[in-house]
Amino acid sequence: MRKVVWFLLLWTVAGLLTACAISDQPLAVGDAAPDFSLEDTAGITVSLDEFSNGRPVLLYLHMAVGWPSCLTQIVDLQNSQEFQSLDVPILSIAFDSAAEMAPEGQALGITIPLLSDSDHSVSRACNVLQWSVGTGEPGHTFILVGADGKIAWIQYYGAPENRGVMYVDPLEIAANVKAELSND
Repeated sequence: MRKVVWFLLLWTVAGLLTACAISDQPLAVGDAAPDFSLEDTAGITVSLDEFSNGRPVLLYLHMAVGWPSCLTQIVDLQNSQEFQSLDVPILSIAFDSAAEMAPEGQALGITIPLLSDSDHSVSRACNVLQWSVGTGEPGHTFILVGADGKIAWIQYYGAPENRGVMYVDPLEIAANVKAELSND
């Protein structure tokens, strides 16, 4: 029982310290998406600007290795016919190193780029750490970057008002992305 209390206390303090260390202004629809260059599990550097090449891209910032719901989310989105019909590529962004994610991604048959944000720069730029879990990793956040490089839709599923959701039905993601694409 003592260990549980200490864990909860440390988790709360870590969350508060993380929240104090970053900006309190989350990204919003219409903001320019922060450009970045991160290494993927194949050792290739991927930049948002080059990857998007003038088309919409869905960013998925999350925890990874050791958190099955995060990797399951990727697999389910990758395999969702509804999402795939939108022809919007996904970039997965997590703190783990590319070397840590590579075997997990390969074992699960993940084909979308798994990018390593090991220095946390993209997570900070996207301001997702304000709702990080006790390990300091971001909860589920989806950001649709429009063809114009601006944020078209963003959902911080890890935020308290969303009860820290750690898995989202791919149909919900597809519906939100489709709605935003039809608004363009």
